[in-house]
Amino acid sequence: LGSFEMELPPWLPATKNSVVETEQWQGLTRELFAAVQAQLQQSNTLFFTDLSDREKAVCLAKATAVVKKGAEYKHIARIVSSALDRQLNSHVALGGTAAGAGSKTELLMEEAARGVAALLQRWPDQLRSLHLCVNRALPAPLRLVIWRKMLQPLPDSAGALLLQEPPPRKAQQPVPAGVLVRVEALLAHNGTLAALRSAEVVRLVAEAAALLSAPLPPPAGSSGTPSKPGATLSDAQVLQLCPLVYVHHRGLARAATPAEVRRLAAYAVTLQHSRPRATADADHYAQFVGQVLQYVQHASAALAARLQSLLGGLDGGLKKNLGRVLFPAVERLYAGCLPLPTVTFVWDQMLVGLTAPHFEWLPAVSASVLLAVQDALTAVSSATAWEQLLYVAMQQVPVRQLQKIMEAHFAAALRDQLQGSIDADTGSSVQWSHWMTSDIPPREPVQQRVKELETEEEERHRQAMERMREDAELRKRLEDQRLARERQQREHILKEKDEAEQRLRAEQEGTVAARQREQQLAAELAHEKAMREEAEKMLQDEQAQLQQLVQRRQQLEQQRQEVLRRYETERRKIEDIQDLDLKDFRGTERPSAKANLEETSSLRQTQKSTFAAGDEKAKAAALTRSLVSQVLRTVESIARGEGDTRDSINREVKSVWQQYQRDLAIAEQQVFLHSAPTLEEVKSWPKEKQLEMRTQLLKKISIIRRERDISRAFSRDQTFLAGDTIEEFQVGQRCVVEVPDRPPRQGTIRYFGKPHWDSLTDWLGVEYDEPVGKNDGMAKGKRYFTCPPDHGAFVRTQFVRVSDEGP
Repeated sequence: LGSFEMELPPWLPATKNSVVETEQWQGLTRELFAAVQAQLQQSNTLFFTDLSDREKAVCLAKATAVVKKGAEYKHIARIVSSALDRQLNSHVALGGTAAGAGSKTELLMEEAARGVAALLQRWPDQLRSLHLCVNRALPAPLRLVIWRKMLQPLPDSAGALLLQEPPPRKAQQPVPAGVLVRVEALLAHNGTLAALRSAEVVRLVAEAAALLSAPLPPPAGSSGTPSKPGATLSDAQVLQLCPLVYVHHRGLARAATPAEVRRLAAYAVTLQHSRPRATADADHYAQFVGQVLQYVQHASAALAARLQSLLGGLDGGLKKNLGRVLFPAVERLYAGCLPLPTVTFVWDQMLVGLTAPHFEWLPAVSASVLLAVQDALTAVSSATAWEQLLYVAMQQVPVRQLQKIMEAHFAAALRDQLQGSIDADTGSSVQWSHWMTSDIPPREPVQQRVKELETEEEERHRQAMERMREDAELRKRLEDQRLARERQQREHILKEKDEAEQRLRAEQEGTVAARQREQQLAAELAHEKAMREEAEKMLQDEQAQLQQLVQRRQQLEQQRQEVLRRYETERRKIEDIQDLDLKDFRGTERPSAKANLEETSSLRQTQKSTFAAGDEKAKAAALTRSLVSQVLRTVESIARGEGDTRDSINREVKSVWQQYQRDLAIAEQQVFLHSAPTLEEVKSWPKEKQLEMRTQLLKKISIIRRERDISRAFSRDQTFLAGDTIEEFQVGQRCVVEVPDRPPRQGTIRYFGKPHWDSLTDWLGVEYDEPVGKNDGMAKGKRYFTCPPDHGAFVRTQFVRVSDEGP
């Protein structure tokens, strides 16, 4: 391991000198000396040097416990704290902090870790004292020393063989390309190993993996042949090299030396032999899963119920399925599953507890990991999704969270296990203390103690060899299981490939059908566009006809004005006759056509008689009256029309108007498919369809406005439809519905008016004699009349003709 020179920082000797010079320190040393002497007297020992190392440790521990209860110890503790704080403040104020220490606490922790590491290098048998570090993340210097000490291979073991210098001709063997590619792939695809992706670190891991899978050299000094090549390393074994590299070669900026590669491989071999038995034996693994479930039930009943609901209903039950889910992480000792700092914290617990044979750290760590990720898995509803998300959530678990959970639920039990191991080793079970003088343990000769130590060493070696054999058998079983899993995965991949090809063919067929449907829709849209253009052309023609009618009416109006002007001119001429007395004529009403005819005949007779008499005044009056009557008849004939001419004009206007109404209804049916959609239906349509619907509605509104303008234009002319029979629809009348492209249907009018979906047009609610309708009197959520189902319909007035039948 090399030597470790401990260079004390300047503030530590200064603190020591300031404390040693006080009277309280002198009193504390006297009290400690007296306590040690009392322990020696109780054990019937004259000198402290006569005790064995274990007895010395017990004696000092008991004396220290007595001193800690006194007032001097508490007083000197306050003095040490004050002196240390004062020296640290001075050191930090002068800028003497190290590059990695940013505060007094970090500086103190760093130097304390270096000091403990130096003490452990000097007294390696004090590693049991590290049991106090349970559930504590070790500082980097202390972790390096503890890991190297705990993973140091035993003599004549496989790890010791790896540490030997290889022959010169085999010293520089290239790394197999397959191993290097495999290591690069593992480090690249695992998010927790991002800190180890430099080229130097990747090559170091690949060289160590290649060394572990290569044949082992023969023992030093022997002429034997190399051992058989090791089995191909699993992913778990390769990933277990990563925490070792992270601790021993962190920040490596150069190529590793062959000695460093061999040391790393030797540590990996020792780790394989020292890992928990739950990772190497099926029975122990089943016990481990049971302990995890007990810890989870004790810590969180909600998580236990959640696991039962997700995994309890599957084949094999909760215990078997949870073991299957946790096995990849447990097999790797959580390497590649948790972040690297968290993995090193977990391995700290494993290596600190190696000296205690009954230290159950793995179940506590596994239960703590499940508790740490339970909040991220609350929304998962299936076992498969939970298993996938579990390993994703593991990659986000920090050291502090895992440490907090273990402290709250499992740290006390783990410390009790370690304390029981310490008590068993130190012999405290004999109840030997400084206030009890009975049952003093007998002292054993040195030769007897040496023999016991040799026996214990042989027993440990035998157990190590037994574990190695069990590990080999477990590796074989795991390899067989891995091969079986790979075979199943290949079959599953082939099956998924076939299913994917079938889905692809189905998607291609669906694409062809969709393309055909798209072409069909395009053709329908083109047809609809052509029909719309034709309808617009018809509308333009009707507007031209209407314009001609308006112009005709204007011409008639001009003629009427011309006649009125001429009439006024003639009237003024007549009034200019000063010598005529027209009082009687002016007071009379305008005669009708028949009266004018009778008056004309009587006038002629009168004229004859008058002329015979020679009455000039009567003659002038008769002529004037006759002239006025003729003018009035001419004006009326021009303004209103006469006989067949008036009837022909009215029939022509009515025919054009009815034809326009029918064309308008047909266009609306073609555009809106017999009925306009409701507002709720329009909101559910896509944006493109809503835009098209809006355009059609604007066109419809334009048509309706033109219809209203035409109606208003014709309503001004009192001669419009004069004398024609306009059908007056009444509820209860019999009628015939004649819709284009459909046979005539007879029924009874049940409603007449403007419905709520069209406030501009009159509609008729008809009850058919046969079930050829669409409703029972209710349209678009509102009832207008009542009839049997499928007998009712709403029709525009231009498609309904009143029947001659009675109601």
